[in-house]
Amino acid sequence: MPQYYLDRYFVPDDKDIYDMLKACGTSHDKLWMFARGYGILFSSTEPRELMIDALSRLPVDRRKLQEIFLLNSSKDRDEKYSTKSVASSATLDRVTAVINTVRDTRAVAQREEYRFEQPSPGVINIKVGYKEADYSRAEPIQTRDKEVTIQVIQSDGKLKIRHHSNSKAEELVRDIIAKLESVTETKAPISKLDFSGIKDPKIRTRFFQELSQKLAGYIRQDVPTLKVYRLNREATESEDEEDEKMVVAEVKRMFMSGIDVTQSPEYLELEKRGFFISAISWISEHQTDPREHYEFSAEFTNPEDPLDIKYGCLGKYARSDDGTLKKNRATLSAIERDALLGLLDTTAFTIYDGIIGELKKAAPSNGNPSPVVPQLAP
Repeated sequence: MPQYYLDRYFVPDDKDIYDMLKACGTSHDKLWMFARGYGILFSSTEPRELMIDALSRLPVDRRKLQEIFLLNSSKDRDEKYSTKSVASSATLDRVTAVINTVRDTRAVAQREEYRFEQPSPGVINIKVGYKEADYSRAEPIQTRDKEVTIQVIQSDGKLKIRHHSNSKAEELVRDIIAKLESVTETKAPISKLDFSGIKDPKIRTRFFQELSQKLAGYIRQDVPTLKVYRLNREATESEDEEDEKMVVAEVKRMFMSGIDVTQSPEYLELEKRGFFISAISWISEHQTDPREHYEFSAEFTNPEDPLDIKYGCLGKYARSDDGTLKKNRATLSAIERDALLGLLDTTAFTIYDGIIGELKKAAPSNGNPSPVVPQLAP
């Protein structure tokens, strides 16, 4: 790769710029705003890869190069969230004391920095900053500053823990719950949106369809993107060896993009073939304020073995003076985002509990647990 030096400053070529923008996990909206600084207006639905490719071909001066470095080290990411319901009556003061103990245990060894916020009564936000090795950079032993958010909400005698859906946050939540059980000397059973024991593709699809249609106060208007997945096909007894060889070549997953994709003939055909929705994004209109449309997303953490769901609020589209929706998606405020995340996880758990209740009623009454109902860890 060619490298140029001017007045002792490193001057990157287009490949270097592409690598830097590709490596950083910066959100679509941040990239869009960065392009706008160049005077380039991308569509709000422009794929991230195409934006990066176009930006890497532009001339870069020292000021723009500094902006790219800041963008590359930004903590702003397209993060999705997961939620766990913890059967514990511990007060928020007790939870805060437990988290402080976890911090004292981990902070130095894990190089973590903790910040506490209480945006409203009954809610604690824990922001944990940490450094992670970045193997995508050319120079060795470089790190990237990252941050995860864990929100603890006290409601109806239980704790609801909402957190970024990544391994660091999962590890922290496990440590907090384990320490809480140790301090209170009582078990704190965890409920989550576990579909690993539900193999029926129609039920998995039903969950996402209902989630996108049953958000209180919102009417689904469009489903622009979908991911579908199919579990391993099981051969029947009637199939001979030649038939088995023929089914070795098969499609496991597919990404679909368009307008109201769930009603398209292509999707309906895949549904008949045993595919289920593993990820969905949808746009809903606010019932009390039709001028604003909100974009949501939800997906299985792992469609082959979906132990949890992750979801997010991607932003909102306002209307122009002529009544048409603006093409550029606006970022949500923290208050709006938290309110919508709360609506999402409340709706998701209600739908999930309804599905589990139906499966339990349909389960054999021989005293054995149903094989399709996830068994929660004690």
